[in-house]
Amino acid sequence: MLDAVIEGLLGLLDGAISDRRTRRRAEKRQAGFAEGADVKMRCSLRRPDDSGTWTHGTLRPAADGVVWQARLNRDEPIALSPRTVSWAGSRPAGRGDRLAVPTAMEVVTLDDGGSRLELAVLTSDLTALREILGTRRK
Repeated sequence: MLDAVIEGLLGLLDGAISDRRTRRRAEKRQAGFAEGADVKMRCSLRRPDDSGTWTHGTLRPAADGVVWQARLNRDEPIALSPRTVSWAGSRPAGRGDRLAVPTAMEVVTLDDGGSRLELAVLTSDLTALREILGTRRK
């Protein structure tokens, strides 16, 4: 009985430390984005109008917004700035999105001049993305 209580407390402590570490990394990345440092934000992108499959890649700061680059440089980079895209909304990722870790992700919908883009980012990076792309809605 006592062993189970101790294991439970150690599990809670480990979870709290892990959460704090994740939050501090996100804050550091957000500060780096704000300063224009070469910080990578891992995310996935899909165009629901096309195939609807996710392509994994990274966001990096650019002069006016961010540039998304597919992992292994398979596709052309996509520039995302407040002038070219508008924030259409966000929602928690679900099982239907078929992402590796949907519980820790948020799906952001962007309007790219009539077509839709979806970015799956870590929930801890959502604030930084909101600041970069703005939260204006159509």
